[in-house]
Amino acid sequence: MNLGIRIKALRKRRNLTRNELGELLGVHFPSSTISRYEMNKTKPQDKYMNRLIKILNVDEAFLLSDTDDATINLFIDLFWQMKDGEDIILLDRMFECFKEYDEERYRKFVKIIKLLYLDRFDE
Repeated sequence: MNLGIRIKALRKRRNLTRNELGELLGVHFPSSTISRYEMNKTKPQDKYMNRLIKILNVDEAFLLSDTDDATINLFIDLFWQMKDGEDIILLDRMFECFKEYDEERYRKFVKIIKLLYLDRFDE
């Protein structure tokens, strides 16, 4: 799982804008810096990575590791926070990352999201 998509998912889980997260980190050009992290154009320097870990309330191993079950849970939480049509691009990127890194987990993730999607709109 790439770092950028994890940062974005964790930021959204904390209900922070890019600008808010950037200001908490103390980076120059807060919104554009976070955008560059999320698009994997730049990786946070060590001092900012340590701050990210604290702000996002996650351990370094989770933030930097490959795909795992905890990531699936993170994305499911994010999915529940989405509104209709919101962040479809992010959801699509999640699917692509799982497919690229782990075909078995990709199928599991797609199945879970389909089940959740149907339940969510049957309320």
